[in-house]
Amino acid sequence: MREANVPPWGLVLVRLAVGWIALSSAWHWAQDGLFDGRELTFVVRQALEGKGAISRWWGETVLLANPEAVLFLWKSMAFVTGFGFLFGALVRPIGAFAVLFLLNAAAFGPDGSERLALLLAVCCLGCASSHAGRGFGLDVLLDPTLPSWLTWTKGRRRTLF
Repeated sequence: MREANVPPWGLVLVRLAVGWIALSSAWHWAQDGLFDGRELTFVVRQALEGKGAISRWWGETVLLANPEAVLFLWKSMAFVTGFGFLFGALVRPIGAFAVLFLLNAAAFGPDGSERLALLLAVCCLGCASSHAGRGFGLDVLLDPTLPSWLTWTKGRRRTLF
């Protein structure tokens, strides 16, 4: 009989796949130096056409204000998501932040990347909401030792022995 907060193995496989995609993408960006600030500015300006007031404000005020910082955050989040999901460490908070970044990528990313970003966002949301690091990952060891505000376990503790 499975423990109530341990996800099914299929979801663990989804977590591993998303982790691999995020880590390999981040590694590719780091190695090739692809997607610099000028490209981000061009892509965001193209995406702003036809956006609503809130999306337009976000794109102009945040994304275009310092595109190099936005790219640094995006690449860093890809590395953190990749490592966290592959090793099953802090899956809940990392998954929630990854959803925000992926929704941002779906709204302001290059043409043709919206569906992939939305699919990955849904996968990250599923992993974060089901605690996918519990089935096979470091969350089994980290959750009982870290404060509940960091792991979002709502104060539930499980002892190792």
